[in-house]
Amino acid sequence: MAKKSKFVCKECGYETYKAAGKCFGCGTFGSLREESYFTGKEKETKSSKTISANNKKAVYLHQVNEGFVEQGFSSGIGELDRVLGGQITEGSLVLLGGDPGNGKSTLLSKVSDNVSKNEKVFYASGEESEYQLKKRMQGRMKMSADNNNFKIIFSRNLDEIETEALEYRPKLMILDSINTIGDPMVAGNPGDISQVRHCINRLMNLAKEHGITIFIIVQVTKNGDIKGPKELEHMVDTVLYLEGEKYSDLRLVRCRKNRFGSDMELGVFRMAEEGLIEVPNPSEYLLANRPEDSSGSGVVCISDTRPLLIEVQALVSAPVVPGTNPRRTAKGFSRNNLSILTAVLERKCNSRELSAKDIYVNVVGGMDVEEPGADLGVAMTIYSSNVNKVIDSSTVMIGEVGLAGEVRPVSRIEQLVREVQRVGFKQVIVPMGSFEQLKKLQTEDFLITPVRNLNDCIKVLF
Repeated sequence: MAKKSKFVCKECGYETYKAAGKCFGCGTFGSLREESYFTGKEKETKSSKTISANNKKAVYLHQVNEGFVEQGFSSGIGELDRVLGGQITEGSLVLLGGDPGNGKSTLLSKVSDNVSKNEKVFYASGEESEYQLKKRMQGRMKMSADNNNFKIIFSRNLDEIETEALEYRPKLMILDSINTIGDPMVAGNPGDISQVRHCINRLMNLAKEHGITIFIIVQVTKNGDIKGPKELEHMVDTVLYLEGEKYSDLRLVRCRKNRFGSDMELGVFRMAEEGLIEVPNPSEYLLANRPEDSSGSGVVCISDTRPLLIEVQALVSAPVVPGTNPRRTAKGFSRNNLSILTAVLERKCNSRELSAKDIYVNVVGGMDVEEPGADLGVAMTIYSSNVNKVIDSSTVMIGEVGLAGEVRPVSRIEQLVREVQRVGFKQVIVPMGSFEQLKKLQTEDFLITPVRNLNDCIKVLF
């Protein structure tokens, strides 16, 4: 068996046999790392044989145990169960990624505490010692030291972790994190692409053949993608991302892939002293403390995965230094879209003075809004601030704005309007093209107002 070398990108997993300063897969500089590999058939480790060499036989469809596939259990956190399809599926392999400090370990510690009240849980960490784990579980999670359903181990050796798991046979296993775990029989250090790929493959066998549900924490790149080759997401059952701004207590769990449910769900949490607290009604949470008598403030409804009502603020003012180029600053909203909406307001709504003023837009709550359905609300808050008139606090605006000033329909608008109605708003302004499908939702206490363009919307609001 001859030993050779190859170069693997630590960011995307691209492989090449020649050294280079730049990865040809993702374009990152200095990301190629040399790894050794063997030509010919590699020796199997004792633990991998334990999993794979079971003399598996093919079966007919009527021989498959249907009950096993349908079995599942609750995480004890409603917002997380929502994202996972209603429950945690037994024997599933789940990746959880996110920036450092967002609360990945905190979230799974809470899940461990909840599940261990009735089932066995095994927590394997390559980052925290057993004393540190105990301190966290008994501190933040208030777990009892007499909990006989919860075992922990500090190890960076996958063989040791796997042996303990097979002996303990837990219902749920947490691995924190895959980037710190390695197989001594595989070339490379823990966290290398080859190690991560190999360890995920072994853990997949452990989950599927022994019915152990495994949550794996994984690091992310500077672009927010899972660190490692893209094939990792194809190997597992579910891929979750925990998102959050550094200076905001809001945390979002998004599903990128789910074999057992919809991947169009979103879980909302807030970071508190006792850990991550679920927010079952995020729209009301995001609109708390909203000023009702201030110009430049409006409410929009978005739904990239789940309908959310959020406040958008705008401030229009004269430049600090007269004669300088006006500023266009946005937080949580695209600057390019801000420039487009400003230009449309100038040309189509007789607001030519905007070209000489500074414009600031802020999405409250640390949210990032990319949906075109927020265009109408952002445009109206800019106009509101410019003319110093207040938008009715009981009104929500939904619609995409075109270059001609027209208001266009957006996807899933009926779901958005139902959320507006549920929260208790009195009026929603929608595109004229969507009114026919929405008028059935109109009641005496809930008005649906269609508009064709920005000028129509201005007449309704001001």
